[in-house]
Amino acid sequence: MPGAPGEARFITVDVPGDLRLVTAFVAPYDKKDALSSPSMGERINSLGNKALKSFLSDPTIDSLASEGERFSKNLGLETPEVRKLMRIAKSAGATHASQNMIGYSVHSLALAETSGKVAEALRAYSREIRVDIFQVGGVRAGVRKPSRRS
Repeated sequence: MPGAPGEARFITVDVPGDLRLVTAFVAPYDKKDALSSPSMGERINSLGNKALKSFLSDPTIDSLASEGERFSKNLGLETPEVRKLMRIAKSAGATHASQNMIGYSVHSLALAETSGKVAEALRAYSREIRVDIFQVGGVRAGVRKPSRRS
């Protein structure tokens, strides 16, 4: 949840043990230009506040992912390629898919049994993109000390 720098409150969300995050990274994106516009900052804050309010009324993984999709779509920065990758992921079995904040990458949620199919469908789109599968959950949210590599 938002707060002053260095302050945060965490909300625990139940996550099925067989949930996977499937990501597709297309290319780097310089967020500085998009985020430097005052009107874009206002839009991000407005959409983010709406998403947070909706999520807090139903703090579930489904609500979190649905609000992420809505935020991504309503922000209006999805490229045709990113939209296509989201459709591919969902057609292959992902329950949710959206753009990573702002950028040329997508994240989707799928059950373990379909995550491989989702990853293969994304790889089939282009062998130039990086596709990864991650297990979701298992570690409670909290403040972590920076790694020595930071």
